[in-house]
Amino acid sequence: MVTQPRKSKRTTGHAIRLTSSGLYTILLMTSLTGLWGLSNRLFPNLYINDVVYAAVFVCSVAMLLLLFFSKGIRPKIRFAGCCMLLAIVVFVELCYTLISYDQSTFSTLKQASYYIAPVLVCLTYSCLIEREEEFEAIAKIVVVSAIAISAISLIAYYAIENGNNILGLSYTLRNGSPRFSIGGIVVTLGFLISIYKVFSGERKIVHFIAICLILAEVIVVTKTRTAAAYLILMIAVTPLLLYRNRHAGMNLLFAIVAMCLLGVLIINIGLPYLNNLTTSDAGVINRLYEIEFYMSEFMQTPVLGMGFLSASGPYAALVSGTSGTYYQSDVGYVGILNLFGLLGMAWVLYFYLKAGRNALKKNNMLGIVMLVYLVISSMNLSFLDYNKTILIPFVLLFCFAFKDEVKRSGPSVEDNSTITTA
Repeated sequence: MVTQPRKSKRTTGHAIRLTSSGLYTILLMTSLTGLWGLSNRLFPNLYINDVVYAAVFVCSVAMLLLLFFSKGIRPKIRFAGCCMLLAIVVFVELCYTLISYDQSTFSTLKQASYYIAPVLVCLTYSCLIEREEEFEAIAKIVVVSAIAISAISLIAYYAIENGNNILGLSYTLRNGSPRFSIGGIVVTLGFLISIYKVFSGERKIVHFIAICLILAEVIVVTKTRTAAAYLILMIAVTPLLLYRNRHAGMNLLFAIVAMCLLGVLIINIGLPYLNNLTTSDAGVINRLYEIEFYMSEFMQTPVLGMGFLSASGPYAALVSGTSGTYYQSDVGYVGILNLFGLLGMAWVLYFYLKAGRNALKKNNMLGIVMLVYLVISSMNLSFLDYNKTILIPFVLLFCFAFKDEVKRSGPSVEDNSTITTA
């Protein structure tokens, strides 16, 4: 009788294997970037967000159907609680809107679809991912996608400046120069992943390229001052969040230097600017009016909020004000209260607590970095704005889906067993 050890199959460190979750992430990045900025050329009569969410739905449903007919749908990652509660909130708000307002069913369903999409993405990822290493692959795909779309945005910007709108983009003017956004969710996720990687010790050139390109895109192309400020703030905050790792000393030193630089900028530039801000900055004045308007609307329907009303329908004045210049996404948590009421805010608090507790329990600091960004930025840039909701599944993914939730690669207990032959 001869015993032979069973040989386990190992992959080399340089092998590249595209998994189903990796393929789905590529399709998702293609969708979220508006087909890499070409949606206006390919679908000139459609609104870019309609193209984005239609593509998200198509690739998610297609992947779920493939799974269902091949091996069945079996969720492996336990963030079902957050997803199911969000689905319930959306369903309640949908029913409330259909009953309370004389708005077309199509318009109501369209508004609700922006919040159904993240639930669908969560379900797809939870069924696809089987090994811990797949999260690293997903993070790499997101970073590369963020670099690509930032470069495309900068090229398109300078082309428009020279009179050639190569992508056929719709844009506005701010301070005499074009302003537009392509793939904002991808850009944000890529930035957060890259600064986490840099401060956790993985100082690869690709992450420095991502940070520089993304900051240039946000400042030059998107021109959202608060978005740029939050990203820069995360450069100072992230080292403090990672103070326990092996690079704690360097991270703490960098955080102190960054905070000092921010302090100098605030004292020398920020305070003089703030002195005249409320009387001379139209954007800030408009936000003050927005807060007053949306809070007064919230007080009329505090439990369920306003519901899924369209800004272009018969209730446009309730959504955008009589002037048409108010946006719920500009006022963060106030906008959430106005849209979802106390019911939605209860879900937001549950989402923060559940995701944060799970990430801390597993020492998953990338998830914590993403969650901290959401908490801070949603003070005036709501993550429940219709064009930011896909941030939810990625934050849940990196907060929940590590270690004991999925299989590890490499030999298992069975791989060390023996085979008996005659």
